[in-house]
Amino acid sequence: MALSLYKVKKAYRWYPGPAKDFLENDDVPAHSVGDIQMRDNLPSVWEVSEDRSDILRIVRVIAVGAERIDDAGYVLLDSDHLMRTGIPFNVTQGGTLDSGINPRHRDLVLSGTKLVTLAALFVRHGDLGEITKLELRNSVLQRIQQGQLPESCRKKIK
Repeated sequence: MALSLYKVKKAYRWYPGPAKDFLENDDVPAHSVGDIQMRDNLPSVWEVSEDRSDILRIVRVIAVGAERIDDAGYVLLDSDHLMRTGIPFNVTQGGTLDSGINPRHRDLVLSGTKLVTLAALFVRHGDLGEITKLELRNSVLQRIQQGQLPESCRKKIK
């Protein structure tokens, strides 16, 4: 079972309970669709190890690529769900500061309909998580001190 990690704005907005009425009508809340960020119609996902031991590493490297470090929500999804619903992906090299993670980057190929399907998969089958700003801050500082991240990452911690 391969797991895909997608970073979301707010993890609590993906809980299935509040979306129940939408899901019963084969729909999803609009904010769920709006939370799926993409570049060139291609949302990024990251392959996660089965034991999930690399989640902090992946979320950290996404966080240092952002304008500033903040609480980071994420959704984990069994990649089989993507295959069953016909959402293809391209294996693409990530462009992060962590060269060990970059080969595990994937771009999902979406249309408008498949965007709604992806949001429904996240709500119905996703495993939600969040890493706090404090956890990320401490992890980034530790990696800077160990020489695994450049000193320039320090300015993203506020």
